[in-house]
Amino acid sequence: MDKGKLRERWKGRYAGYVMIFFFTYIMVGALASVLSVYLTGIGKSVSQMSLIVSASGIFGLGVVPLAGYLCDRLRRPRLVCIVLLAGVGSLALVFPRCRAVWALFLLQGILGSFLNATLPVSEQLAASGPYRYGILRVWGTLGFALGAQAAGIAVEHFPPEALFVMIALSGLPAMAGYAAAENAGNGRKAEDVSAPSRALLLRSPSFVLYLAITFLLSGCAGLNTSCVPLMLTGFGIPMGAVGTVLSVSTLVEIPMLLFSNRFMDSFSAKSLMVLTTIIFMVQFTIYALAVSPWPAVSTVILLKAVASTLMMMVNLKTVRNLLPPQAATLGLSVVSASSSLGVIVIQNLGGHIMEAFRIRTLYVVMAAVTAFVLVLTVPLRVDNREKVFG
Repeated sequence: MDKGKLRERWKGRYAGYVMIFFFTYIMVGALASVLSVYLTGIGKSVSQMSLIVSASGIFGLGVVPLAGYLCDRLRRPRLVCIVLLAGVGSLALVFPRCRAVWALFLLQGILGSFLNATLPVSEQLAASGPYRYGILRVWGTLGFALGAQAAGIAVEHFPPEALFVMIALSGLPAMAGYAAAENAGNGRKAEDVSAPSRALLLRSPSFVLYLAITFLLSGCAGLNTSCVPLMLTGFGIPMGAVGTVLSVSTLVEIPMLLFSNRFMDSFSAKSLMVLTTIIFMVQFTIYALAVSPWPAVSTVILLKAVASTLMMMVNLKTVRNLLPPQAATLGLSVVSASSSLGVIVIQNLGGHIMEAFRIRTLYVVMAAVTAFVLVLTVPLRVDNREKVFG
C-alpha cells in the first residue's frame, strides 16, 4: 500500500485524536505537576521558581495568539501544532542541562508557550471534529494522570533527564495524531476569515469582560498548580505519593468529561463560570485552613482537576457562543493569552507572598480573589445558541 493511501485511511480516525489528547496531556501533566518541586530541588528559591514557572505565560502572550492567528490565516492548524510540538521536544532535552535562572526562564518560556499554544487548537479540533467532545477529551485526562504520576516517580527515583526525555518522546505520537486529524473550521478561505477574526474580538463587551475574568481565575489556577505539590510535600508527603494524589485527582474528572454532552449545553456559560469560580474558592479556603494533610489531600483529589477542566470547557463554550466560527481559534488563543498574563502577574506575586508569609496566607488571598471574580460574573452576558459538546 502506498503512502498516499495509507494517509487517507489514517486521516480522521478516532485513534489519531486519541494520540493528540493522550500524549499532549502527558507532556502537560509531567511539566505542570512537578516543575516547581524540580526547580526548588535544584536550589532555586521560591521567588526564582515563581519567575521561571511564569515564563511560559510571559512568552505565551505573544506565541499563543500568534499561533491562533496562523491557524486561522493559513487554515493549517495541524501543521502549526506539529511544528510547535517539535520545538517542545527539542527544548525539553536541553532543559535539565541548565542551572542559570535566565536560561531556565528562557527555556521554560519557549517550551511552555509552545505547548500551551497547541491546547486551544486541540480543543477546537475536538469540538468541530467527527467525534463527541467528551470521548476525545477524556484521553487528555488519562494522559495528564499518567504524566503526573510518572513525573513524580521520575523526580524522586531517577536523574532529572528522565523527566524531560519522557516529555520529548511523548511529543512524537502527538505529532502523528495531528497528522491524522481533520482540520477544524468551516472550510472558508483564509482571506475570507482573517479580517473578522481580528476585528470582532474587542467589539464584544462580554468578551472583554470574560478576558478579565480568565485573567484572575486562570492566574489563581496556575499558581495553585505550582503550590499544591509544595503544600503537600510541606505536610511531609513524599514526591512519589504527591504524583499519585495528582494522578488520582485527574481521574475524578472522567465522568464529567464523558457526560459533558448532558449538562454543558444545557446550562449557560455564565452559570457554569459561577460554578467553576465557587469550586476554586472552596478549595482555596480549605487549603488555607488545613492543619493536617488529609483535608488538603481530599480536596486536591475531589476538586482541583474538576475545577480546571470545567474552566477549560467553559472557555470553549463561551468563545464559541460569543464569536463567529471563523474567529473561534483566535478567540480561544486570546483567552489563553489572557490566562497566561494572569499567571505571570499572580504567580510572581504569589511567590513573594509565600516568601514573606506562609502558604496558608497565600491561599487566603487566592480565596479573596475568586470571591471578587464572582462579582465580575454578574454583568456577563453570553447566549446559549450553539451546542458544542453534543
